[in-house]
Amino acid sequence: PKLGANKNQSTTSGLSSGGFMAVQMHVAYSDVFKGAGVFAGGPYDCAMGKEMKAITSCMSSPTGIDDSALEDITKQYASSNTIADPSNLKNQPVYMFSGTMDYTVFRGVMDKLETYYTDFGADITYEKNIVASHTMPTDLDRNKNACTLLKSPFIANCNYDGAGEMFKKILPNQEKNPIKDRDLDYEKHGEVIAFDQTEFMANGDISMDDTGYVYVPNGCKNGKHKCKIHVALHGCQQGKSYVDETYVTDAGYLEWAGTNNIITLFPQAT
Repeated sequence: PKLGANKNQSTTSGLSSGGFMAVQMHVAYSDVFKGAGVFAGGPYDCAMGKEMKAITSCMSSPTGIDDSALEDITKQYASSNTIADPSNLKNQPVYMFSGTMDYTVFRGVMDKLETYYTDFGADITYEKNIVASHTMPTDLDRNKNACTLLKSPFIANCNYDGAGEMFKKILPNQEKNPIKDRDLDYEKHGEVIAFDQTEFMANGDISMDDTGYVYVPNGCKNGKHKCKIHVALHGCQQGKSYVDETYVTDAGYLEWAGTNNIITLFPQAT
């Protein structure tokens, strides 16, 4: 439905490949996205279009990442109007998370991202002291994976509310104290709606599922509140074709989105 959301209060986040994609979106559309949350991701254009670099330097060999070169590329793209002006990133809030036992996307890759965002003047909070593997950290009892376990659906109970800490950092200024549903009952505050993604696909060869999801809080259904928008991007093997709606419902976003009128989009890749 048409919801009358406030596009100027858009943010994005993601885990792993979704974390990398959140950075891509945040930098390329820094005039639209006003903040980002990155869980185990890396800097903009990290792979420079090279598959081998994507699965080596951008995951486990961060010495192969040249931050200054990536910053120069960013400025070149902006000067040709391919992406938005990176000066938009100055003072924008960025939340970063890297688990101490993440051996999939190494800490050094996230450190490179910290340097990248710092050089463009972003306002960064970087959590890197939680004993966690390559996973989405939550404080939800319904998530049975231990925080140190690398296992599908790559969402764990870490006694740490990753989505909540991220939202508290990147929500627009008027949301100084966002409220979490202490009953953990996101269904009473809104609705998860499946929608057809195909109309948004530029061509037939991108690896997007036909179906995506959006969580619409009850306070956003009548279009009166000019609700915020958040785009949450899952990681590898976390999409609908692998885990159904698990990332949508269990990654910790909805308990905050429902009580803070955040329309949350969950695009689905295959």
